[in-house]
Amino acid sequence: MLDIIVKNVEEAEHARALVHERFEPLMRRFPGLRDHHITVIVEEDQTSSRRRGSRMLSVRAIVDGRKYRAMTLARVADGLHAATAVVVSRLRALLSRASGNAHTRSPQPFRPLLPAMSLV
Repeated sequence: MLDIIVKNVEEAEHARALVHERFEPLMRRFPGLRDHHITVIVEEDQTSSRRRGSRMLSVRAIVDGRKYRAMTLARVADGLHAATAVVVSRLRALLSRASGNAHTRSPQPFRPLLPAMSLV
């Protein structure tokens, strides 16, 4: 489930469409995310709106569920595209690592560090 919250952004519908477009391939790649609650918060920094020509946007993604618990990523950038791209790529790396770790946690058989020496 993907919730998109937009705060203080002039083009709110464009922001929603962009976030949905970027996060949809991520949800297709990791089908387990369909059972998770994903909240993406896009907001404009209030202090940057006072300065002329400068607009800082923050994108925060919160993933909470059974398999991937309490993952939070936040990035601040000059543009919405840049901040969203960084958050999605970093989240993809974290999810890949988390799903890969589940497979490698199985106990390994005992192997001695030194080869056995034969006494002849």
